[in-house]
Amino acid sequence: MSPVCCALLLMLTLPPAAPKAELLNETAGALELKELNYYYDGAKWVKAWFQCEMNRNVAIFEEETELRYFSKRQPTQAARLSIKQTEEPDCGMMKCYYHYSVQGGGRVVVMESNYKDEEAYWTTNHTVSIERGRLRLANEAACHWFERTRLAVITSARSIYVTESEKGALEYSSFNFAQASSRPSVRLTNGARTSDEAKEIETFAFKNTGYEYVLNVSTNEAKPSVEVLVKKNGALVQRENCLSYTYLKKS
Repeated sequence: MSPVCCALLLMLTLPPAAPKAELLNETAGALELKELNYYYDGAKWVKAWFQCEMNRNVAIFEEETELRYFSKRQPTQAARLSIKQTEEPDCGMMKCYYHYSVQGGGRVVVMESNYKDEEAYWTTNHTVSIERGRLRLANEAACHWFERTRLAVITSARSIYVTESEKGALEYSSFNFAQASSRPSVRLTNGARTSDEAKEIETFAFKNTGYEYVLNVSTNEAKPSVEVLVKKNGALVQRENCLSYTYLKKS
């Protein structure tokens, strides 16, 4: 058989080349992070679009038809806004703008960035504008965005972020709504991560002078849940009322 025929036969018998995107995932996708968003509807945890903590306010986009909005000064007085998309998303330069009308008057505009940096920012970046009637609640307000976030929880009293350093060390930062500040109310380092495969729970724990801050999050997407516990000398002293969370699942 001639060399040309052998070459053609070899080409025909080789499996088809993998798509370029799949090849990139094998090399650059070592982190294999998947962002998951949920909110608590009063009875169970349900998939959400995203949560947005701003400097003075919090918006939880429970879905693309409704959002929950409250001031950090009055977190128990949350308003629910029903929204309806008014036009097709305007996408370009790795950003998409979504436009909504508010039932009863007003409008909502969401900017969602499609840029992801596997070395730094792992969660999706958003800015929001919210008008209710003639009242402007937020004007292109940036949602808080932290490097290498593994878990972000909005409770009825504070926001909590678990992040990783470049070397993989876990850090805990909480921001109390009662004292709005860019500096965390509590910041802890050297956290421990454990995984219970039987219960499908990933745990992040941080210790500080007799206290332990424990965050348990479900790794099962069909059974979402999160809990934030504070223990003193091993005894439970506080359980946070969690409203929503963003979880970066490593596969």
